[in-house]
Amino acid sequence: MLESVASGDYEIKILQGERVKIQTKSPESYSTIYKELKNRSTEFFTYQPKQERSFRVVLKRIHPSTSTDDIKQALEDLHHKPNNIWKKYQNKKTLPIFFIDLQPNPNNKHVYSIKSLLNCRVEIEPPKPKREIPQCSNCQQYGHTQKFCHRQSRCVKCAESHHTKNCPRKERSDKVKCILCEGNHPANYKGCIVYKELQNIKYPNTQPNKQKLKRTEKPEAIVNQTQTKAEFTGPKKSYANTVESNPTTNSTNIEQQVGDIVRILNTSIQALMNQMLQMTQMLSEIMSKMSSHSQP
Repeated sequence: MLESVASGDYEIKILQGERVKIQTKSPESYSTIYKELKNRSTEFFTYQPKQERSFRVVLKRIHPSTSTDDIKQALEDLHHKPNNIWKKYQNKKTLPIFFIDLQPNPNNKHVYSIKSLLNCRVEIEPPKPKREIPQCSNCQQYGHTQKFCHRQSRCVKCAESHHTKNCPRKERSDKVKCILCEGNHPANYKGCIVYKELQNIKYPNTQPNKQKLKRTEKPEAIVNQTQTKAEFTGPKKSYANTVESNPTTNSTNIEQQVGDIVRILNTSIQALMNQMLQMTQMLSEIMSKMSSHSQP
């Protein structure tokens, strides 16, 4: 099939698990083989061709209220073509940072030399590389994304052959199954042994506790353990609740603290006054001696 549509403009590599990797040698052969595999309903995944990938940069030191349309126009005036511009948020607040996807162009790297934009001194730099393996939300496997996946859908919760959004289970349940390790947790759980092994192979120096892990659905059993522990330790109280439930005790404690502070201040003031008195006496003695020496 491949030879008839690509005429040798490709290479094949045999992988583990009866998988085959097809490496095309030109954009034309990639497009031809891609369409042929789709027409034959073949299960496969691929990646976005390099020549079609946007050139992403980070624009810093510009006010967050600046219009993205104004930024786009300013870049176009400098012969750059933005595809998409969006703001960066942190704690629901906009930051003076914008992410920009530029159309692939030979002059893309020239954007780093821009030091002024819309009458503002700015910095443009490449984004920090991600240090986490991507996971496909269609088949739940790692190493690619849903946008370029044409494999059988698998549910993140029950591992059945349907997309997660079509899962009949709408409520939280402890009866979950990971398609990757068959454990009792969702397939996107970052505690999964498969994820940990792949992450350690790809990024061996990345510490799990420093990663920005996604909020994923965890097994109900873990939630129940947390609730049981809470029953023994008792509910947490805020400072306001504690004061409200024990007004007499807290009032007494405050009075004692104020009294202690007053006593400490009195002691410090008395010590300071004694030092000043000693210094005054010494100064008087010095002045007296100087006066006696000055007389004929």
